[in-house]
Amino acid sequence: MDLARAGAVEKELDAMIRRRDDKRRETEGERRERELWTETEARHVGKRREQNRARGGLVQWESTQTLLKGGLGGGVIPNG
Repeated sequence: MDLARAGAVEKELDAMIRRRDDKRRETEGERRERELWTETEARHVGKRREQNRARGGLVQWESTQTLLKGGLGGGVIPNG
């Protein structure tokens, strides 16, 4: 076998090894790590969303209190 052919065979083997390793990592290794990260990120997004809702409600409550205490209508609470 000449050197050129040996080099080509070596490149083919390297490519095959890389493909198999990528496939193995996808099915056995990093996939679970990625799934765990996705689950964790989803929980954090949910917490942030809930915190933002709570803050939004607090801001609305404070605005209403300010209006009722005199910011609008001279402090008189209208009869509903």
